[in-house]
Amino acid sequence: MSSRGPLRTALVVGAARSGVALAQHLTRFGTNVLVVDRKPQSELRDSIAHMPKHGVTFQLGGYDARVLDGISIVFASPGVPWDSELLNEARARGIPVSSEIEQFLEMSGGIVVGITGTNGKTTTTALAGDVLKAGGLDVVVGGNIGDTVLDRLPEIGPETWVVLELSSFQLESIERPKLHVGVILNITPDHLDRHGTLERYTELKARAVEDADYAVLNSRCRGGTTWKTPSPRPRWGASRDSAMRRSTRRSAALRASSTGWSSSGSGQASVGTTTRRRPTPTRAASR
Repeated sequence: MSSRGPLRTALVVGAARSGVALAQHLTRFGTNVLVVDRKPQSELRDSIAHMPKHGVTFQLGGYDARVLDGISIVFASPGVPWDSELLNEARARGIPVSSEIEQFLEMSGGIVVGITGTNGKTTTTALAGDVLKAGGLDVVVGGNIGDTVLDRLPEIGPETWVVLELSSFQLESIERPKLHVGVILNITPDHLDRHGTLERYTELKARAVEDADYAVLNSRCRGGTTWKTPSPRPRWGASRDSAMRRSTRRSAALRASSTGWSSSGSGQASVGTTTRRRPTPTRAASR
């Protein structure tokens, strides 16, 4: 199922959309799932109706650390603070803590574009998906935009472009997201009640580009300091790298002036103050 191998029993904290996707995914691999939520069952009827009928048990209306007994791994929904008492107790017991989006990135074989920022994430994610579709590409759009993606893994092949809106809550749950293209639109103070400081919030946003092969950065981020991302490192197999080149060649939409992109022919393109490398890698074969 993942690099962690088969699981016996998983705890899913949060019974909303992310929890449903996790329960559906985990039970497909024969994992028993315990779903907990502080909300009562009366407020979670819609979610429960979409849960698998077998392999899932619930504890709703509240929980404590006893739900960790016998658990192999914990998956937390984005709305659960990453430093919550329950998650910290799991770590103290040596139980791995993960999330729907991290599980997806571990297992996805597609070409993943991750878009984050304080403002404009949803609009930009939807627009990027539409542009890629207009270029004739196979595209899946999801993440914080409201559509889960873990339950769509069977649809995703090596030529599928996956465009994800990534919130700071989601990035917090992925220590080193492996994205092909990472995008940071802008950063202004937000969610400080959860993250504490602007510096911490900024660090979380930066995860979108720190290990990405290509980065789209607003030069006005960080008070005018242009962010830099490491040089691309080989991490794809030859077949996926070839699929990337074929997909990019077919995508006239990426080069069309109607999208607002302008090109100098040097492998760089710009949108206002944002620059990126055009995703046509020539890396050697090698997450």
